[in-house]
Amino acid sequence: MDGKGTDAVEAIMLNKSLQRITWNAKSLSNMTNLRFLNICNVDLSEDPECLSNELRFLKWHEYPSNSLPSNFRPRNLFELNLCHSRIKYLWKGKKVLYLNFIGYIIFQNLKVIELSYSHDLTETPEFLSVPNLEKLHLEGCTGLRKLHESVAFLKRLIILNLKGCSNLESFPSNVGGLKLLKIFTLQGCLKLDKIPQNLEELECLERLDLGGTAMTQIPSSIAQLRNLEYLSCLSLFLPIRYLFSTCLLLPPLSGLCCLTTLDLSGSRLSEGALPCDLGSLCFLKELNLSNNNFEILPESFREFCKKNKINVFL
Repeated sequence: MDGKGTDAVEAIMLNKSLQRITWNAKSLSNMTNLRFLNICNVDLSEDPECLSNELRFLKWHEYPSNSLPSNFRPRNLFELNLCHSRIKYLWKGKKVLYLNFIGYIIFQNLKVIELSYSHDLTETPEFLSVPNLEKLHLEGCTGLRKLHESVAFLKRLIILNLKGCSNLESFPSNVGGLKLLKIFTLQGCLKLDKIPQNLEELECLERLDLGGTAMTQIPSSIAQLRNLEYLSCLSLFLPIRYLFSTCLLLPPLSGLCCLTTLDLSGSRLSEGALPCDLGSLCFLKELNLSNNNFEILPESFREFCKKNKINVFL
C-alpha cells in the first residue's frame, strides 16, 4: 500500500494472515477522521508518526514503536490494544487532552487497556488519567517491575490481569479503591512475595489467582472475601529454589462462603497445614491438593468431601 491517506477514511483493518502486506504508516497522518484501526502482523516500511485523535478503537498487534506519537490525543478512545508490542511507555512528554481541576490528563472514555506480551514495558503510566478503566491486561509483560500506585484508585476496574509478569517485584500496598474488581490474576509473578493486607475491601472479587508467586503467607483478610468463587495458590510454576522452601501458611478460610474451587496444588503444604475450617466451605465443589507433602486428608474432612460430593485431587 502507498503512503497516501484521506480524511474520508473512518475505518481500517489490515491482517497479514489474509494477505501479506507491506504498508507505509505515514498514510495515517492524513486520516484525521479515522475512528477504527485494527492492524495485525503487518510489515511497515516506516514507524507511525501520527494517529487520528478521533480514534475510538485502536488495536495494533506488534506495534513497532516504543511509545505512542507525542501528538496523539484521542479524547474518545474506548479500547487501546497494543499486545505483543515494543512499547516501553504509552507516551512521553506532557500531553494535553483535557485537564481536570487538579491538572491530570483525562481519557474519560477509555475502558480497556491491553498491553499483554509487551516485553519492553518496564513500568505503567499513572492511572488517574483513565478514571473509567474497566479492564487492564498486562499478561506476559516480563519486563514490568512495578505498577503505578494510582492503579488502586481505579474505582470501575473489573479485571486486573498480571499473569506471567515474572519480574514484578511489588504491588501497591492499598487496594481499597478497587471496589468493583472481580478478577485479579497474579499467577506466575515469580518475584512477588506479598500482596496488600486490606483484601477485604475488594468487595466484589470473584476470582483470585496467586499461583506461582513467591508468597509464603496469605493475608488473613482473604477470609472476608464473601463473593470469592475461585482461589488458586498453586506453586507449580515457581523456580526450583522455591519448591523446597518454607511451606505456604494459610489463614482460616471459613468466611469464603461462596468458594467453589480451591487450588492448593504444589503449595508445599505439610501435615496439619490445611486450615481446620475447610469443612465449613459449604459450596466447595473442587479441591486440588496434589503435589504437597501429605498423602491423606484428616478423617473429618474426608467425610465432609464424601457427603458434599467434592472432587478432591491428591
